[in-house]
Amino acid sequence: MQSKLTIRFARENDWDEIEQITSQNFSFQGLADTGSDSLRVLILEFEDQVIGACILQSAKQAQAYLTLLSLGIHPMWRKQGFGTLLLATVKSLVVQESFLGIRMACQEELVSYFEMNDFQLDFLEEGSLGGIQLI
Repeated sequence: MQSKLTIRFARENDWDEIEQITSQNFSFQGLADTGSDSLRVLILEFEDQVIGACILQSAKQAQAYLTLLSLGIHPMWRKQGFGTLLLATVKSLVVQESFLGIRMACQEELVSYFEMNDFQLDFLEEGSLGGIQLI
């Protein structure tokens, strides 16, 4: 029997699991203050269990960036390529929806992870998202 791995957009009944996975590096409190036009969440499921989540924000204006607010993988499933799989899906969304690129903020020790996943640091600053902002 083959294992079932799925990436999809979140449904209402996923929020408890999303919050558990992303709580270490993201808080939904104060999100309304960010001027979010559109919040989207990608879910990574393995055999109907949510094991990863990617929280995205997009703006309405044309030629905008997609903002990666959080990328989280359940601790039991880390270091197996699932974060890289979610990032590849985000990159596909950027192309499909004609975004200029991906913006994100991360802790300095995670910069090399994003570089390993073919992200380039075009702009580096302490961002309003917290941590180091990558564009």
